Amino acid sequence: MEKAIFIDVDGTLRNDSKEVSERTLVALKSVKELGYEPILCTGRPCDYAEKLNREIKGSQYIIYNNGAGIYDGGNKKILYENPMNSESILELFSFANLSNIRFILACNGTRYVNTIKHPDEEILFDLPLETFLEKNKPIAVTIASPDFDIVKSMKDKIDKVKFVKIINQHKSLVDSNFPKEGTIYYDIVDENSSKGEAVKHFCKIFNIVKENRIAIGDDHNDISMFNECGVTVAMGNALPSLKEIADYITNDNNHDGVADFLEKRILTKK
Repeated sequence: MEKAIFIDVDGTLRNDSKEVSERTLVALKSVKELGYEPILCTGRPCDYAEKLNREIKGSQYIIYNNGAGIYDGGNKKILYENPMNSESILELFSFANLSNIRFILACNGTRYVNTIKHPDEEILFDLPLETFLEKNKPIAVTIASPDFDIVKSMKDKIDKVKFVKIINQHKSLVDSNFPKEGTIYYDIVDENSSKGEAVKHFCKIFNIVKENRIAIGDDHNDISMFNECGVTVAMGNALPSLKEIADYITNDNNHDGVADFLEKRILTKK
């Protein structure tokens, strides 16, 4: 593998209906034939990302949970994971374990939760949480609720927890221009985890030089990924902070922004 395209999923590869368009699928297949490996680089857990990866016939590799893990689907092998500190998780749980807050642990490739919302994708974790953490090593925590004010009020508490950081969050928590709709959330990982660190680790394994790396994204958690790639592409729906540092700005995710970039900047060179 000499060339790779690291592609964010939600708000980038998929439209707002959680679909990957036929045009995008064709473009991904075409760039793969030219030697570019399309690699999902997502905040989603491993099993979710792997399922999507099979559907789009992408690379055998995925970067998941905002860079806390790298998975080789071809050999069914974890290449890299960075677990969180157990005491930090317990501290987060101490103030986020509320009736209207979902506390989600990314672990063993899936999601363990305090309340089930998606039965096919989640497992209730054992209580007391200390017992669960003796046997399991979560790599990410998500605190989520439809209540914007409750989630936002937790930021100061999260920031005081040692050895962790907020890696991603609902766009409305960053930019007041975005509507406070849907599930409002904070994604939290070990202080050394990021998409950028995972990209760096991945490219060291496969000896991919920076000029042969392309990053496509839309959100704050994609900034570190951009920093590790030679070509960077922000979606039309991206946060202003990402657009400011991007080499290219393409269409938004509801108008085939990924396909548009690939067709104009890579496939026209065939």
